[in-house]
Amino acid sequence: MLENTKYLINRIKIETEFLHLPVQEILFKLSKASQLKSIDFIAEVCCLTEKGEDFPNAWKLAVEGTDLNYKIEEKEKLLQLGQSFGTSDIKNQIMMLEAYESYFDEFISKAKNIYLKQAGSSGLLGCLVGCMLFILLI
Repeated sequence: MLENTKYLINRIKIETEFLHLPVQEILFKLSKASQLKSIDFIAEVCCLTEKGEDFPNAWKLAVEGTDLNYKIEEKEKLLQLGQSFGTSDIKNQIMMLEAYESYFDEFISKAKNIYLKQAGSSGLLGCLVGCMLFILLI
């Protein structure tokens, strides 16, 4: 989920930098990308903006209503992204998107570290349970 979110931010950055498309067009285009189907709030943003909702509010409503299990700090960064995206010139938007990419790089790194710690402890726990069962059966 985090890697797909980082991929989304990267694609928004590329579309902004090279195609100079408006925010709504970028998200509409990305909502059709197969790799981003798991990020459910993109389609919701598109739906809300088509109904006349302004982009920052549509983004906020969609991110807050997503079924994805973002941690609080990850969701806050996504909400901040929606508030600041499309509010400055392209150069500043690119710099801002790069900053959000680095935030999600950090979130991905933290998640991998937690996974590795838990994977190691679950292997040890499995081994201990196996030994206890062996002792009980003998």
